[in-house]
Amino acid sequence: MSYDPSKSALTALSPKTRPNAELIRFFDGSFEDINPRSVKILDFGAGKGRHAQAIRELGYTVYSYDPYNGSADVDPLEAVSSVTPRRNSRFGVVFTAFVLNVVDYDTMLSILETTEHYTRKGGYTVHAVREDLRRLKGGSEISGKGSIQRDIPVQQLVDLGYTRMGKLFVKQKVN
Repeated sequence: MSYDPSKSALTALSPKTRPNAELIRFFDGSFEDINPRSVKILDFGAGKGRHAQAIRELGYTVYSYDPYNGSADVDPLEAVSSVTPRRNSRFGVVFTAFVLNVVDYDTMLSILETTEHYTRKGGYTVHAVREDLRRLKGGSEISGKGSIQRDIPVQQLVDLGYTRMGKLFVKQKVN
């Protein structure tokens, strides 16, 4: 089985699809003592931008990036860009929404490293994952649309310092 990144555009949900309620609640309730305009957020693997848009509506500044569904000639604070943030950019929160389930294992490890790199000291890295793939029992399969669908190694995320909050895995950067 091999991962075909060109299939990513086929599996990204429409911006009209409702964003994940648990992820939106995280942003709507986790930073009550902070002005949302003071927290910069990176949506890494934004797809069509549905989560970024919902979080922008809460008052946050969100940079949305997706290498397969973005465009190089847009403002990433308003639309999904295919251009990564500058390497020295840091964000208060970096998140992925249902990205880790559709990439191979080595790509998942690279995404974990990259998202943590972009997280500023004291900030949070958050991954929303699907866990309805129990039939896979740690394995993976190619979906009907050609992307990988795989079960997430929950214990490995916990071992890497992530705290489980429902379907979210959250890690605060301490150094």
